[in-house]
Amino acid sequence: MKSVSYRKKNNARWSQEFAIFSSIYRKYDLSISLTASDRSVLYALFASQNSISVIENNNRKSWWKKIFLNKYYHFNQDRHVFINNMTPLDLLNINYSYTLQPIEASDAVLKKMKNILSKIKVKDFIIFHPSAQYSYKIYPKHLREELLKYLN
Repeated sequence: MKSVSYRKKNNARWSQEFAIFSSIYRKYDLSISLTASDRSVLYALFASQNSISVIENNNRKSWWKKIFLNKYYHFNQDRHVFINNMTPLDLLNINYSYTLQPIEASDAVLKKMKNILSKIKVKDFIIFHPSAQYSYKIYPKHLREELLKYLN
Protein backbone atom coordinates (compact mmCIF):
# COMPACT_ATOMS: atom_id res chain seq x y z
CA MET A 1 0.00 0.00 0.00
CA LYS A 2 1.30 3.43 -0.92
CA SER A 3 0.52 6.72 0.76
CA VAL A 4 1.31 10.36 0.22
CA SER A 5 3.54 12.18 2.66
CA TYR A 6 2.20 15.70 3.02
CA ARG A 7 5.55 16.82 4.45
CA LYS A 8 7.34 15.71 1.30
CA LYS A 9 4.46 16.61 -1.01
CA ASN A 10 6.07 19.69 -2.51
CA ASN A 11 9.50 18.07 -2.95
CA ALA A 12 8.59 14.73 -4.45
CA ARG A 13 4.95 15.08 -5.37
CA TRP A 14 5.08 13.63 -8.86
CA SER A 15 7.25 10.66 -7.88
CA GLN A 16 4.87 9.93 -5.02
CA GLU A 17 1.86 10.19 -7.32
CA PHE A 18 3.50 7.95 -9.92
CA ALA A 19 4.33 5.36 -7.25
CA ILE A 20 0.74 5.32 -6.03
CA PHE A 21 -0.82 5.15 -9.49
CA SER A 22 1.51 2.39 -10.62
CA SER A 23 0.97 0.36 -7.45
CA ILE A 24 -2.85 0.43 -7.72
CA TYR A 25 -3.32 0.36 -11.50
CA ARG A 26 -6.10 -2.14 -12.28
CA LYS A 27 -5.38 -4.19 -9.15
CA TYR A 28 -8.95 -4.15 -7.85
CA ASP A 29 -12.36 -5.36 -9.00
CA LEU A 30 -14.10 -2.31 -7.56
CA SER A 31 -12.91 1.08 -6.36
CA ILE A 32 -14.99 3.59 -4.43
CA SER A 33 -14.00 7.16 -3.71
CA LEU A 34 -15.91 8.82 -0.87
CA THR A 35 -14.56 12.26 -1.69
CA ALA A 36 -15.11 14.31 -4.82
CA SER A 37 -11.56 15.61 -5.14
CA ASP A 38 -10.03 15.17 -8.58
CA ARG A 39 -7.13 13.16 -7.18
CA SER A 40 -9.32 10.69 -5.28
CA VAL A 41 -11.49 10.17 -8.36
CA LEU A 42 -8.39 9.57 -10.49
CA TYR A 43 -7.19 6.99 -7.93
CA ALA A 44 -10.55 5.22 -8.19
CA LEU A 45 -10.43 5.28 -12.00
CA PHE A 46 -6.89 3.91 -12.10
CA ALA A 47 -7.50 1.26 -9.45
CA SER A 48 -10.24 -0.65 -11.27
CA GLN A 49 -12.45 -0.79 -14.31
CA ASN A 50 -15.49 -0.54 -12.06
CA SER A 51 -15.34 2.76 -10.17
CA ILE A 52 -17.83 4.74 -8.10
CA SER A 53 -17.43 8.19 -6.61
CA VAL A 54 -19.26 11.08 -5.10
CA ILE A 55 -19.03 14.11 -7.40
CA GLU A 56 -19.62 17.83 -7.08
CA ASN A 57 -23.02 19.25 -7.96
CA ASN A 58 -21.24 21.83 -10.10
CA ASN A 59 -21.12 20.34 -13.60
CA ARG A 60 -18.21 22.58 -14.58
CA LYS A 61 -16.06 20.67 -12.08
CA SER A 62 -17.53 17.21 -12.48
CA TRP A 63 -18.45 16.74 -16.15
CA TRP A 64 -15.40 14.56 -16.87
CA LYS A 65 -16.08 12.40 -13.81
CA LYS A 66 -19.54 11.58 -15.14
CA ILE A 67 -17.97 10.35 -18.37
CA PHE A 68 -15.30 8.09 -16.85
CA LEU A 69 -16.88 6.75 -13.66
CA ASN A 70 -19.13 3.70 -13.88
CA LYS A 71 -21.43 5.13 -11.23
CA TYR A 72 -21.53 8.39 -9.33
CA TYR A 73 -23.69 10.26 -6.87
CA HIS A 74 -23.94 13.77 -5.48
CA PHE A 75 -23.13 14.53 -1.87
CA ASN A 76 -26.32 15.50 -0.04
CA GLN A 77 -25.61 18.37 2.37
CA ASP A 78 -28.79 17.59 4.31
CA ARG A 79 -27.62 14.10 5.24
CA HIS A 80 -24.95 13.05 7.69
CA VAL A 81 -21.59 12.17 6.15
CA PHE A 82 -22.00 8.57 7.36
CA ILE A 83 -25.29 8.23 5.47
CA ASN A 84 -23.75 9.83 2.36
CA ASN A 85 -20.88 7.35 2.55
CA MET A 86 -23.36 4.47 2.46
CA THR A 87 -24.70 5.61 -0.94
CA PRO A 88 -22.29 3.43 -2.97
CA LEU A 89 -23.90 0.41 -1.31
CA ASP A 90 -27.26 1.59 -2.67
CA LEU A 91 -25.74 1.93 -6.14
CA LEU A 92 -24.48 -1.66 -5.84
CA ASN A 93 -27.86 -2.92 -4.55
CA ILE A 94 -26.27 -4.09 -1.31
CA ASN A 95 -28.64 -4.30 1.65
CA TYR A 96 -27.46 -2.91 4.98
CA SER A 97 -28.87 -1.44 8.16
CA TYR A 98 -28.06 1.69 10.11
CA THR A 99 -27.84 -0.22 13.37
CA LEU A 100 -24.94 1.07 15.41
CA GLN A 101 -23.31 -0.79 18.25
CA PRO A 102 -23.17 1.15 21.53
CA ILE A 103 -19.79 2.31 22.72
CA GLU A 104 -18.53 0.14 25.54
CA ALA A 105 -16.19 1.30 28.28
CA SER A 106 -14.81 -0.74 31.15
CA ASP A 107 -15.96 -0.07 34.71
CA ALA A 108 -12.46 1.16 35.54
CA VAL A 109 -12.57 3.77 32.76
CA LEU A 110 -16.07 4.90 33.76
CA LYS A 111 -15.04 5.22 37.40
CA LYS A 112 -11.94 7.22 36.49
CA MET A 113 -13.93 9.62 34.28
CA LYS A 114 -16.62 10.10 36.93
CA ASN A 115 -13.92 10.96 39.47
CA ILE A 116 -12.31 13.49 37.12
CA LEU A 117 -15.68 15.13 36.36
CA SER A 118 -16.72 15.07 39.99
CA LYS A 119 -13.57 16.97 40.99
CA ILE A 120 -14.51 19.81 38.65
CA LYS A 121 -18.19 19.61 39.72
CA VAL A 122 -19.56 18.37 36.40
CA LYS A 123 -22.52 16.04 36.81
CA ASP A 124 -24.20 16.03 33.41
CA PHE A 125 -22.65 17.00 30.09
CA ILE A 126 -22.67 16.59 26.34
CA ILE A 127 -19.92 17.01 23.80
CA PHE A 128 -20.92 19.30 20.95
CA HIS A 129 -18.44 19.72 18.11
CA PRO A 130 -20.02 22.12 15.58
CA SER A 131 -17.11 22.58 13.20
CA ALA A 132 -14.97 20.50 10.91
CA GLN A 133 -12.10 20.95 8.51
CA TYR A 134 -14.40 20.63 5.49
CA SER A 135 -17.74 22.38 5.12
CA TYR A 136 -19.54 19.26 3.87
CA LYS A 137 -18.84 17.64 7.25
CA ILE A 138 -20.52 20.44 9.21
CA TYR A 139 -24.01 19.70 10.47
CA PRO A 140 -26.41 22.12 8.71
CA LYS A 141 -26.90 25.36 10.65
CA HIS A 142 -30.71 25.18 10.86
CA LEU A 143 -30.54 21.62 12.24
CA ARG A 144 -27.73 22.58 14.62
CA GLU A 145 -29.83 25.44 16.03
CA GLU A 146 -32.84 23.16 16.41
CA LEU A 147 -30.74 20.53 18.20
CA LEU A 148 -29.27 23.08 20.61
CA LYS A 149 -32.78 24.37 21.42
CA TYR A 150 -33.90 20.85 22.30
CA LEU A 151 -30.79 20.26 24.40
CA ASN A 152 -31.25 23.56 26.21
